[in-house]
Amino acid sequence: MGAKVYKSEYKNTPYNAANVFVHLSTFDFLNFVFSTENIERIKGEAGQKASNFHVKKYSVDKESCEFTINPIGTISLVFVDKKAPYHIQIKNIKGPLKFNLDIDIQTIDADSCKLQVVLSAELNMMMQMMIGKKVDKVVDKIAESLSLIPFDKLA
Repeated sequence: MGAKVYKSEYKNTPYNAANVFVHLSTFDFLNFVFSTENIERIKGEAGQKASNFHVKKYSVDKESCEFTINPIGTISLVFVDKKAPYHIQIKNIKGPLKFNLDIDIQTIDADSCKLQVVLSAELNMMMQMMIGKKVDKVVDKIAESLSLIPFDKLA
């Protein structure tokens, strides 16, 4: 069983790379990601297939977070590496899936940047065949959600 890599498309955001890096370098941004409004938007776009998706609980501090999602289970994330202002690596240390999540930030100009999410997951061949295309879409949705964060309104 080897790591399978899933990459999102680059998503533009109207904030400079340094500002985006600062906010994505702590897990405080998850308060926006897990907001009821954002979860409902994602579920609405995903349609009927997402009707069973529920974030049961989550706890966040600057360097780690843990959340439980039905039907996946509990996921616990920690930062592995931060290279200002272009790269952040996050690792799942608990739960049914072993994965790393990399966020690549690239400057477009002084006032904007683009970001890409790369997920490296340990999946056996059967799991890759069963959920591979869905994971591609989820990774792209994660990148899109990150690009929609109003970074100028975060504390």
